[in-house]
Amino acid sequence: MKIVKMSDYYPSVLFHNLILENINKFENRIALVDGEKIVYFNEIPKLAESLENTIDLEKGDVILVCLPNSIWFPLLFLAAAKLGVVMSGISSESTETEIQYFIQESGAKMLYTDQKTSDRLSDVGIPIYVLQEFDNNFSVNPSKNESGNNSEIITIDDVLLAPFSSGTTGSPKCCFLTHRNFLASTYSLKQAVFDDLLKESNKKTLAFLPFYHASGFWALLLCLLEGCTIYIMNEFHPMKMMDMIEKYEIDTINIVPVIANVFLKIGFIGGRCRSLRTILCGSSGLSKERCRRLLSMFPQVTNFLQGYGMTEIVVLSNLTPLNDNFEHLGSCGKLLPGFEAKLSGFDGELFLRSDAIMKTYKNGSPNIDADGWMKSGDIVEISDNGFFNIVDRKKDMIKVNGFQVSPTEIENVILSLSKVVEVAVVGIEDELSGQLPKAFIVLEEGSEELLFIKQLEHVLREKLSAIKQLRGGISFLKNLPKSASGKVQKNRLLEQLL
Repeated sequence: MKIVKMSDYYPSVLFHNLILENINKFENRIALVDGEKIVYFNEIPKLAESLENTIDLEKGDVILVCLPNSIWFPLLFLAAAKLGVVMSGISSESTETEIQYFIQESGAKMLYTDQKTSDRLSDVGIPIYVLQEFDNNFSVNPSKNESGNNSEIITIDDVLLAPFSSGTTGSPKCCFLTHRNFLASTYSLKQAVFDDLLKESNKKTLAFLPFYHASGFWALLLCLLEGCTIYIMNEFHPMKMMDMIEKYEIDTINIVPVIANVFLKIGFIGGRCRSLRTILCGSSGLSKERCRRLLSMFPQVTNFLQGYGMTEIVVLSNLTPLNDNFEHLGSCGKLLPGFEAKLSGFDGELFLRSDAIMKTYKNGSPNIDADGWMKSGDIVEISDNGFFNIVDRKKDMIKVNGFQVSPTEIENVILSLSKVVEVAVVGIEDELSGQLPKAFIVLEEGSEELLFIKQLEHVLREKLSAIKQLRGGISFLKNLPKSASGKVQKNRLLEQLL
């Protein structure tokens, strides 16, 4: 499906310069709020400039940031970008072994972290810069790199950010994203949805998705670009989130299915969050039935936008159009401007082409052919009116007696049962059949497992063919392992079976 090339729409400028230029328009508006700490837009350039002097690196070098969501993230990003240095972020909960892996994969030459994390590290092999609790009067003495690099020698095809992919089916990979990638992705989303959405918004948002993950960080940068006030949450809690929505009259939030499931588990919230009008939900699928249940809890919401994307394309390639009126719940929406898509005739795998597609993985090239088409790894169906539905993850497909079985199909049947909070179906090795489906299920607290199994077996026999039955077994867990973006990490479930 061919569409207009987005290079006709996005400016040929450095992405961080675009943000800094726009910041000048917003002057005394509040930009960032983290508890009692407040940063105004007109303070950002000077604060970022102070941080530049801590980065004694060359253009193209990588810094690794290991912090919870905080004001430091956007300031470090701007400071590094001005020098042509590339920022990569990881969870502040990472172990020393994990940090060493991320350093090796990203090629980072400096680690920025807080005192708490630094105190539990022995030797990670690179210099550590410890950031203290944020203070608006922050300043450092000039380093020997004070003159540094400048934006004149940086091009829009140079690397801007190096986030890690989710690692849902293997170890996380470091993605090299360029200024062009961010420009193409941002202007695609602005044209499709956000320019119109922001006209109706009070430009206040909650930031609780992790900043070290691509989607959470892109949303942060868009807010800086558009003059939105960002209220930072260091950790997610549903009651705290609703309190903040009400306190600041927030009308738009960005969630992932795991957060939707938290609210569905609560069930009744008594008419809270009356200012809320738009919910964006991405990262992984949320079924039509669960979408409806969530919207019944927030009847004031007029836009429920679901999207499809990956770290390798900055953020999204698909999104529900505005004013869809809930007609396509469960779908991940239509293809965004600047993207082309095609499906493999063999298995329906989605291929994408766009200026938003990353430059490369740090260690190895992406799955991009000579014509610029990138394999997504996802099996997709496209309706006659252009709405995409993710059928399954290609690597997750289970081969039973040579036939392909969709874990998602089985998961959706299991999720239809009232006691189920979460489920993941994987294929386990079997000498006779090759693989067999096995389910990991999280039930509501107090549920009787034996009674549930009998109910489940009856429903599966009624709705699915013999080849799709759970002959690999059922395991009950208190929770499923997830990535930062809320995707279930099936590789970790399989590791538990070894």
